[in-house]
Amino acid sequence: MRNKTYASLVGSIMYVQVCTRPDLALCISKMRRFQSNPGTQHWIAGKKILRYLQRPKDYMLIYKRIENLELVGYANANLGKAEDDYISASGFLFKMAGASVAWKSAKQSGVSSSTMFSKYIACYEATSHAVWLRNFIKDIKVVDSISRPVQIYNDNTAVVFHFMNNKMSSRLQPIDIKYLIVREKVADKLVRF
Repeated sequence: MRNKTYASLVGSIMYVQVCTRPDLALCISKMRRFQSNPGTQHWIAGKKILRYLQRPKDYMLIYKRIENLELVGYANANLGKAEDDYISASGFLFKMAGASVAWKSAKQSGVSSSTMFSKYIACYEATSHAVWLRNFIKDIKVVDSISRPVQIYNDNTAVVFHFMNNKMSSRLQPIDIKYLIVREKVADKLVRF
């Protein structure tokens, strides 16, 4: 692997992912972990990603012309499926005018004890980014409809119930206090689930 430019390969794929291909976020997240000591299997994985990128060369982000621009988000997480450390991965995607405008996929900071906790953390990260995007769009004065709450979709009904109701349960006690800010943002009508 000494004569292979693995770091350059990762950087090139990361550039494509950041600019136009949110579907590569998880792949890049996994490839970056081995940047200091890559093996042959990592180089082969990178080449497979490049072959994957060859197929849809004609694909592109297309923004539809619509009357009412609205920012819509999606948040999701898995429960510690990685074999090496059992840390959950979470991610979010925000769309406007039918195309992606912001996305992220990354490992969470610690091990989650349930699917609800991992999805709760994913919703927290999506809410933080939604508030930032909302303020950014409001400051550049492009979209009038940004005064409405940003809709964030999540597939866990227990998480949505806890965001929408201001009740505390014994199952929520282990959640760090910073994640409870999502309830505040829902109450302030900045986001909705």
